[in-house]
Amino acid sequence: MRKPFAAFTLIELAVVMVVMGLLASLTVMSFGGTMDRYRLGKAVEAVERFDAYIRRESRSSQRSNLAAIDRRSGNLSLVSGDQRRTRMFRIPRRVEIVELTVIDAGGRRRSPSGVTNFVVTGSGRTPTYALHLQRGKYHRWLVVLGFSGQVVSLENAGEVDALLAT
Repeated sequence: MRKPFAAFTLIELAVVMVVMGLLASLTVMSFGGTMDRYRLGKAVEAVERFDAYIRRESRSSQRSNLAAIDRRSGNLSLVSGDQRRTRMFRIPRRVEIVELTVIDAGGRRRSPSGVTNFVVTGSGRTPTYALHLQRGKYHRWLVVLGFSGQVVSLENAGEVDALLAT
C-alpha cells in the first residue's frame, strides 16, 4: 500500500509568494525613508565641511577668495585669488538645494537656480547664508552665520526668517 504524497498546492504557494512580496515591499519602503534622511545628513556635513574649509583657507592665505555654490549640480567650491579652483565639495546625489539666500552688506538676496558667488575675506568671514536642502519628503534649512561660521539647522522657513531678522 502506498503512502499519500505530501505536498503544497499551487494556491498555497501563490499565497506564500504574495505575503513575501508584501513584506519585501514594506521593508523597501521603510528603508527608503532611512536613506533619504541619511543622504540629507551627508549634505549637511558637506556644507559644514565646505564652510570650515573656505574660512580656514582664506585665513591661512590672508587674502580674500571667492566661494561658489551651484544649485543645479550641488557643487560647492572655493576659487582662490588667482582664479584657480582649490577644492570642490559635492552635495550627495538626489539631494536638492531648493533655495539659497545670501545676506551681505547690500541686504538679503535670493539666489537664482544657477551659481551663487560670495566673497570670503582674508580674516575668514563670509556673508550669512541660508540653504534649503531637500531629499524626498525630508527637508532641512541650514543657516551659516557669517561672522562666526556657526551652522544652525532649522525645520521651517519661519524659523529661518526669525533668525535672519535678528
